[in-house]
Amino acid sequence: MAVSVDTKVICDVLYNDPVWSDCSSAQIANHWGQLCINPIIYTELSYQATSPADVNDLVEHLLHKAYTVLRNKKS
Repeated sequence: MAVSVDTKVICDVLYNDPVWSDCSSAQIANHWGQLCINPIIYTELSYQATSPADVNDLVEHLLHKAYTVLRNKKS
């Protein structure tokens, strides 16, 4: 089952929100392999990007952070 990720959850993780970063990272890690980012969320992430590659880099960074949380949970 696909799980859509909201922009706020992504921003919590990417910008290390002091209140929500850990919870949001854990939720992303809990749904690893089921995540999807729809075109609206992708557009919201791209408001300051200069190219699609910038947004893709942002998403890659998000996935790396979430994977790190997932790996640490399994340890």
